[in-house]
Amino acid sequence: MLTANQQNAQWSPIYDTKTISAGATGASIAFFAQQRSTVGRAVTNMTKANELPAGERFEAYSLRLLLLNCAKADIDALYAGFAALLKVSGKPVLEGPVEYFSGGGGIYGADSTASVFNYNNGVPDPRAVVMFPEQYKIAIEAGEPLELTLEGTSFTAGATMKIKALLEGVHYWPVN
Repeated sequence: MLTANQQNAQWSPIYDTKTISAGATGASIAFFAQQRSTVGRAVTNMTKANELPAGERFEAYSLRLLLLNCAKADIDALYAGFAALLKVSGKPVLEGPVEYFSGGGGIYGADSTASVFNYNNGVPDPRAVVMFPEQYKIAIEAGEPLELTLEGTSFTAGATMKIKALLEGVHYWPVN
């Protein structure tokens, strides 16, 4: 869709995926520093590290944390010891415990033997995420530093896991 100032606009997330190897230890997990040209479109759609390129802007209406291939013990440790902190231009704009930001997607249930479960951060339904009211949307302009970190107590992953962070909202970019 074209807007009045001749920008394309699309409801589309900004996303980034972190893979945490089994045995990896840390107290902070950072998102949005990877670039699509380096790691591929399946991992991130960021074209610049920690910022939108010139001419782009984004209005965020939700934050989703999708836990992929995570052992239950690792999810429990994240819930018990970590919180999400989103900063724009160095200023905190959103903070809360990991479990508050439901993923709204992923595999759900057990295998045919009912012994192996696939765990998620919330119900795998995109309607199950926390949406910000219009007056609380988070505006992100081109060139503004964008940082999302999961911060907490020291954590050691028991198994390799992936966490996908999605800022869901309207992405604007110039008409070419």
